[in-house]
Amino acid sequence: MRKTEGSIQTRISDLKGALELLQIRKDLKTKGDLHIVNCYLFFQKWIEKSDPLRDLLKALVFGVIYGKSIRSLARDLRKQRVMELATKIHKLEKELDGLSAKSDEASEARKLEVASEMKKAKADLTEAEERDWEDFAGEVADKLFTNFPDGKAFLDNAVAQVSTYGNIMSPIGRIRRLWRVFTGKRGVISAAGRRAQNSPIQGLASETGCSSAYLILKAAYDWILDHGMPLSDMPLYNRAVHDCNVFQEPYAMVIPMLHIKSFMATTGAANWYKETFGLEWTVVPEIEMEYFTTEDKSYKRNWEIPCVLKDIRKCLQEQRDFGDFESDEEMEEAWNTVMMPWKDPDLRKELCTRFPVLDVDIEPVVVKELSLFEKQLRKDREKAHAA
Repeated sequence: MRKTEGSIQTRISDLKGALELLQIRKDLKTKGDLHIVNCYLFFQKWIEKSDPLRDLLKALVFGVIYGKSIRSLARDLRKQRVMELATKIHKLEKELDGLSAKSDEASEARKLEVASEMKKAKADLTEAEERDWEDFAGEVADKLFTNFPDGKAFLDNAVAQVSTYGNIMSPIGRIRRLWRVFTGKRGVISAAGRRAQNSPIQGLASETGCSSAYLILKAAYDWILDHGMPLSDMPLYNRAVHDCNVFQEPYAMVIPMLHIKSFMATTGAANWYKETFGLEWTVVPEIEMEYFTTEDKSYKRNWEIPCVLKDIRKCLQEQRDFGDFESDEEMEEAWNTVMMPWKDPDLRKELCTRFPVLDVDIEPVVVKELSLFEKQLRKDREKAHAA
C-alpha cells in the first residue's frame, strides 16, 4: 500500500511539474515580449511572435512616441504591410515554380500547402490595400495615451521644454540643444518638437545598448577568468548600430553568453543605471535576440528552450554546409562543446542563478528539453545510418 501511495504521489508530482513547465513556456512567450503584452493590452488577445500585428503595433507605438502624425503613421503602416505580403507572395510563387517539375508525394503535398498559403496571402494583400489605416492608427494612439497618461504628459512636456529653453534633457542628465526652435519657421520648429520627444527616448535606448554591451563583455570576461578558460574564448564585439549589438561567440561561450546577454541587457542594465545614475526603471529593458551564421539568415529567439536548441543546431548545420566542418563528427563535437555548460550540473546551476533569464528559473526546463532534444538527435542519426 505504501508503495502504491508513493507511486501515486510521484505521478501527481510529475504532473504538477509538467504543468509548471508549460506555464513557464507560456509566460516566456507572452510576458517576455513587450509588444505582445501591448497587443493584449490594446486588443485583449495574446498573439504569437510571428503574428504581423506585433510588428505593426511596434512600429505604430514607436511612431506615436516619436511625434509622427496619424496620417504619416497610416501611410507607413500600409506600406509596411503591403510590402511584407507582396514579398511573401513572390517567394511562394518562386517555390511553386520550383515544385512544378516534381511529382513525388511530398512535392504534391507541398504544392497544395503553397497554393493555400498564396491564396490567403493574396486575400490579406487585398485587405491591406483597402483597409482604413488612419482609423487603425488613431485607435491605437488613443488607447496608448489612455493607458499611459504619464507618457503623454512626458511627450507634451518635452515639446514645451524645447520651445521655452531650446534644449531637452534625458533622464540621466544628458542635454541636447535644438537651436532651430528659435528660427521662427513653422516646419523647422515642428521638427525640433519631434526631436525633443525622440531624443530622451531613443537617445537613452542607444546609450542603454552601449552600456549593455560593456556590461555583457565585462560579465563574459569575469566568467572566463572565474572558470579558468583561455582568453581566446572571449567573445568578439563586432559592432553596434543604434541599440543593436552584434557579438561573435566561440562555441564554449554560446550558452554562457545566452544567459549573460539575457540578464545583463535587462535586469543587469536596470540595476547598473540605478547604482550609477540613480535612475530607477519602471519597466526592465526589453530585448530581442537573434542567432546567425551569416547575417542574411537569422533566427529570432522566442524564449522557448526547444526553439533555442533548434536554432543553435541550424546554425551549426549551416556552418557544415558552408564547409566549416570536415565531417558530421566534427559538427557533433562543436555541438557538444556548445552544450557543455548546460550538461554540466554545476555550470548549469550557476548560470541559471547568476544570470537568471527573465527572473525565471529555467534550469528544470533546460534539463528536460535538452535531454529530449538529444534523444531525438540520436534517433535521427540511427535512422539515417540504417538507411
